[in-house]
Amino acid sequence: MNLTFCLMVACATGWAQLPHSDVVYSPKTNTVTTMHFGGGNTLESITISGKTHTTIRVAPNGQPKQISNELATVDYTFAGTGSVNVTQTVNGQTKTQKVAMNSQDVLNFRTLYKDAVKVMGDAVDAADKFLEKGGASLIGNLLNTINNGIENPINACFQQALDAAKQTDKSIIPINCLEALVEATKFHDEASLKDDLKGQAADYIFQNYSEWRDGLGDAIFKGLMAIDKQMQADNKKEQQNRLELTKALLNNGISLEDAASIVDTAINSGDVYLPANVKLPGDNNSKDKEKKDAEHGQIVDGKLVNPQTPQDFINYAKTIAKAHGGKLPDAIDVNYYKYFMGMPFSYVLKLNKDKKTYTIDNVLEPTVISYDKELDKPYCGITIWYYSKVGHEHIDIPLEKGHVPQSLPK
Repeated sequence: MNLTFCLMVACATGWAQLPHSDVVYSPKTNTVTTMHFGGGNTLESITISGKTHTTIRVAPNGQPKQISNELATVDYTFAGTGSVNVTQTVNGQTKTQKVAMNSQDVLNFRTLYKDAVKVMGDAVDAADKFLEKGGASLIGNLLNTINNGIENPINACFQQALDAAKQTDKSIIPINCLEALVEATKFHDEASLKDDLKGQAADYIFQNYSEWRDGLGDAIFKGLMAIDKQMQADNKKEQQNRLELTKALLNNGISLEDAASIVDTAINSGDVYLPANVKLPGDNNSKDKEKKDAEHGQIVDGKLVNPQTPQDFINYAKTIAKAHGGKLPDAIDVNYYKYFMGMPFSYVLKLNKDKKTYTIDNVLEPTVISYDKELDKPYCGITIWYYSKVGHEHIDIPLEKGHVPQSLPK
């Protein structure tokens, strides 16, 4: 396929001097990179879409102005070459810090950036050349220099996307016409599209490629900017039920990436396991969980409720032994089902030779798949074995979200 031919008319009319967007797909990193140029072929933004959807906006001299994605919005304001003000916005909370810069770092960057921009004269593969010549690494190195001086660094806001851009190679496929985008989708089978990329920005592009027409790059850029606009709005929105937890985590030195993960888990499921050094005064979720777990292992109307520990099952075994002449079960298989697809946390209680005590055996840690989902109704499945009798008894015990053990108690 001759991609140059696809764009011949556009180039002939001086398209490179008008605002436009170039889009490239990298099979190596499984990402779509969209670069938007203003008048005079001046780079204005880089958006990397894959597992993350991150937009880096830059000034005409290449210095970063803003980074935004689902974790945070971060604004950079350079005060000459001596310092830069960095403002982070997360969950409606804004934090500004001033970072001192080595003037030579900024001056060297500007010089190197001018050299990188010189390779972007050909509109057909401008994005390809910019990435290949290290443009992403240049901007990334400056960002890292700045962020190293920030308390609670926000590298998580862009690092995954930036790494993907840095790793691009000559196998990049420029996507500036419909045929090229169709070609890019051939690198994915149906399972990949439906699972690994489901719900992601890159998947959105691939799944809807048949709807795109002329001006493909600009159409994609417009769609991605709509996603970015919503992400920035979400970052600015104050969500009161997240604020206390987020602030406590950041104040205790937890990284933004880890804090975002913990907060999402707390809000979505109530299953909060905090680092040992983090204390949350007045955190209702933690108090409710502690209270609930303190009530574990009760037997109500002959049924086991909220089992959390091996001892809960041993106590239950002693209860049902009355119906078997006082004989305890020979074994109890325990499986905690928290996720839809992943393997459960499981272990086996085996009756010892003394016929009075149990040993924990065959402990298997849970297996979680990156795109898996938590069950709306998690449960514990147990199988009770009496070897002297034919068959066994299986019982599913409902559990509440946030109360599904994933390891043995310490």
